[in-house]
Amino acid sequence: MKVFISYSRDDKDWVNEFARTLRGSRSRHDVWFDQDLHVSQMWWDEILNEIEQCEVLVVVLTPRYVSSPFCMAELDYALALNKPVMPLCLKECEMPAALNAIQYMDVATLELPELMSECAFALAELRVALSEGRYPSPTFNPPRPDIPSPTAEIPDNPFELFAMIQQVAALGELDRVEKLTQYLKQVDPYGFGLEIDEFLNKYRLGKSGLKAYQKILEMVNAEQIDAARLAWKLYVRQYGASNYDPHHFHTMLTDAVTVNDDEPMSAQPRLGDRWTDDKGVVMVYVPAGKFNMGSTASEIEAAFRQIKKTTEILLKMTFSDELPRHEVTIPHAFWLDLTPVLNDSYVRFVKEGGYRTKEFWTKSGWKWLQASGIKGPKDIGVNFNAPHQPRVGLTWFEAYAYCQWRGGRLPTEAEWEWSARGPESRLYPWGNAFIASNVIYGGNSESQPAEVSEGVRRLGQSWVGALDMSGNVWEWVNSLYMPYPYQANDGRENTEDQITGRMLRGGSWWDQEAILLRSTTRVKNTPEGGSVNWGVRCVRLVE
Repeated sequence: MKVFISYSRDDKDWVNEFARTLRGSRSRHDVWFDQDLHVSQMWWDEILNEIEQCEVLVVVLTPRYVSSPFCMAELDYALALNKPVMPLCLKECEMPAALNAIQYMDVATLELPELMSECAFALAELRVALSEGRYPSPTFNPPRPDIPSPTAEIPDNPFELFAMIQQVAALGELDRVEKLTQYLKQVDPYGFGLEIDEFLNKYRLGKSGLKAYQKILEMVNAEQIDAARLAWKLYVRQYGASNYDPHHFHTMLTDAVTVNDDEPMSAQPRLGDRWTDDKGVVMVYVPAGKFNMGSTASEIEAAFRQIKKTTEILLKMTFSDELPRHEVTIPHAFWLDLTPVLNDSYVRFVKEGGYRTKEFWTKSGWKWLQASGIKGPKDIGVNFNAPHQPRVGLTWFEAYAYCQWRGGRLPTEAEWEWSARGPESRLYPWGNAFIASNVIYGGNSESQPAEVSEGVRRLGQSWVGALDMSGNVWEWVNSLYMPYPYQANDGRENTEDQITGRMLRGGSWWDQEAILLRSTTRVKNTPEGGSVNWGVRCVRLVE
């Protein structure tokens, strides 16, 4: 069925997950909601078009929904068209009078599987009723509602303020949009304040530009990469190097130079270039630069507000070790592994004498190896040993030795975070909003790390083209656990200090909450510790 979801902005995360699951259900419903709309004068027309074409309007009822003139206008128009309406009561609220005669579903306490079962049954019943003519015939050509007018009073609540900006943008009042945007950044700098720039870039790009961009996205999802590269060139030629590029096509689709180890570099590498080292591992180019490392207190508070289920682990973590946010300069360019280290590469390290070659290990690591009698990596089980799965169960000692065998080293904490966040200091490698489909985490991992190859999770890549820097496996870095601000020469990069814990970054397939998958989250452990959700990624300086 063609489903239109009518909801309030503050329920975006819940609606995203609901829509994703509904689309992936056995019935394969055609679900539409306004997540990717361009906000212009045509924006309201497009919403009305979708309501006219839908077979059912799903209403997500909350107090903010009932008080939103936009939401109520959507509902009223659907009822005027005699569209079937399925109300889902997510939060207790006063029921709109127009829905008094319609049975609603209380979903506030339902887990997702139970919710989807209830919805599937209700939609199946509705499909039968429509096919048998037991539902009132649609009303054609009722008057279309005008765009609801924004109020004169500027709200302090960020959800209401963001909704007002949408309303004003829909009316074409760009000057007022700019002023309200600046106010929103003051009111909620690390919530909607992070989303508003992308919103404005979409607004300025125009509807034709967004359609062109969407076509490129469809090609990438279908892995029609050559066609996508050509479309990207035409897009840049027509619309310029637009600030609107949430999927980082500038790194994914710009022609890159791929160089093998036995081929000399004829020119200085550039962003998007790749290099294959003499062990056959593909690496991406990371330029030198500056970025803001760590978090602010407001960012950490915003991340805590997104937590759906508090666990014992989260209760023990304050995330205060991400403070203060501070500027860090990366003075050198380097190569970074495209993916976490995979099993097939680590097996080669073992076969080529990695555990027998003292030069690969730190002094403490070699001493640990000899004292423990370890002759090779631990048995990690059948669910973790596929050739293209990330290698897990590694201690920091083993991670260090592997990177030395490769002719590289472990990244510092600053190098890792720079590679993940880039000059914009993004919260996640792809942007500032958590997108579950971009990452392997506890919500979709099937209790094991996922295989990694060039074609998977492209939309989750970082600004340099590195894959899975969020989720799948935590990655060892060289740095000792020390407070910020980061200083490369303060002893934290001492490879022989085994008293202080070593750092892991990135989150993993085990972790359920987005707060653990941010590019700023820091976790420490002892160098001899290893777990089935810990891996590694190496770097190598550009010569």
